[in-house]
Amino acid sequence: MCFLQDLCEVIRQGELVNVAIQDAIALTDRLFEPLGDVVYCIKDTEGRYLAVNAAFVERVNLKSKEEVIGRTAEDLFAAPLVSTYVEQDAEVFETGSSITDRLERITNRDGSIGWYLASKHPIHDADGTTVVGLIGVSQDLHAPSTDDLKLSRLAEVVEHIHAHLDDPLRVDDLANLAGLSVAQFDRRMRKVFRLSAKQFVMKCRIEEASRLLVESDRPIGEIALVCGFSDQSAFTRQFKATTGFPPGEFRNQAESG
Repeated sequence: MCFLQDLCEVIRQGELVNVAIQDAIALTDRLFEPLGDVVYCIKDTEGRYLAVNAAFVERVNLKSKEEVIGRTAEDLFAAPLVSTYVEQDAEVFETGSSITDRLERITNRDGSIGWYLASKHPIHDADGTTVVGLIGVSQDLHAPSTDDLKLSRLAEVVEHIHAHLDDPLRVDDLANLAGLSVAQFDRRMRKVFRLSAKQFVMKCRIEEASRLLVESDRPIGEIALVCGFSDQSAFTRQFKATTGFPPGEFRNQAESG
């Protein structure tokens, strides 16, 4: 029986039946526990959490891993986020393929806004034919300091992006602005922001759209164009994939809150 199947059995029986399981959990703990900005979990195909690190526990505002193990996303997250997570899980389980570096914006339990870069990878059985669970890893994207931007020669580029969100903002043009080749520019963006240039532009578009949805009464279609989306449908798809909310619901939530 593979590691994940053993863990499922542990959850069902409520006891440890295989020392190898303890060794495997200890290994993942050693890998992910020291990384306070990396959230890690293992789920079975029923969506139950089988292993998490302390950063995950902190994100969901609980006190111990034991309060998480055996529960599902429905037990721990708000409904719009649950819908997004369940759709992602289903994609991994059905296709057997990974979801990598997906940009996510969420509201933390304390009300603060968090940006994360999330990946999910299937876990197969011993034969490699059946997906029996998944491992999820999500990294907190901390904002760099002004000094970091100046030293990396990206401050002017960031200002340009924010001032021209309604423009195409092609990566080669941004690289030229920074005086770098496209490859050099993308590497520097990943080093400073932990995002590719395209991902960073999308983050800026979603942030501005979120602000306009909350602080103005401008039509959603107009906000889509102002923030650089080709049309309202494209904006709605991307906004929901990133935040868990369609734009209209996001605005309603903000107004009711």
